Amino acid sequence: MDNTWINIGLFLTYILLAIAFLSFIGFPLIYTIRNFKNAKKGLFGFLIAIVLVFVVYLVSPADQGVLYENFGISPTQSKMIGAGLILTYVLMAGALVYLVFVEIKKWFN
Repeated sequence: MDNTWINIGLFLTYILLAIAFLSFIGFPLIYTIRNFKNAKKGLFGFLIAIVLVFVVYLVSPADQGVLYENFGISPTQSKMIGAGLILTYVLMAGALVYLVFVEIKKWFN
């Protein structure tokens, strides 16, 4: 009897999770299609983020050495780790430049 209630609970949880996921993906797509003119900035920002991730991945090295071998890190994994680090540095530098720009702009206003 107890297993039946657990199975029903899991089944309902999966259904609700699927509905939540479809809503999470579906509603923004519907908004974007209906209001494409308003959504251009968001799509442009998303496109820039995708391009930045791709460029950083291409630039990052696939290092190999004793440390990598000790932890069982392949060249592909090393490239992804390096891309993550470089992307973090680029985003932090961009945020710092933006903050300085905003503060300088405030002085002239």
